[in-house]
Amino acid sequence: MKEVIKLGYKLLISPDGDVYRTSIKKNGIFVEIPIRKIPVNKRCGYGRIKIGAKSFSIHRVVAETFIPNPENKPQINHIDGNKDNNSVENLEWVTPSENIFHAKMIGLLKSNKSIVEITKNGEPIKYESLSDAARALKCSVSLISSTCYGDCGTAKGRVFI
Repeated sequence: MKEVIKLGYKLLISPDGDVYRTSIKKNGIFVEIPIRKIPVNKRCGYGRIKIGAKSFSIHRVVAETFIPNPENKPQINHIDGNKDNNSVENLEWVTPSENIFHAKMIGLLKSNKSIVEITKNGEPIKYESLSDAARALKCSVSLISSTCYGDCGTAKGRVFI
């Protein structure tokens, strides 16, 4: 375990991805107290811990503690694709493009998933990807994506499934 200080709290981080806060009992003995884990965010799926008023991704705390990042890569990849496996052996620093490539290679990210627009007449129009639909409608991919996943009702007055 390594000791780090975050927001004035002494933390013990294990290579297995466990995080503890060091505390002092009345008799002066240091004890390890597991830090409260925040319920996993359904949207992103990453485990988080709360330290003071802030929250941190567990995988980021583990990577910053144990894995050198000489190329200053901004993201951390779970090598086996399991967001619950925060052990040092399962984490690596990557660029955004490396992260996306890895997700596609292990089947976590499907490329070019087709979508269907339902016209006002009820007719389906198939697009091979979100990008194709965005180009055809002259709008952003994120607008089409938000419509498909229920974050907003329509994109330029159109409904997608």
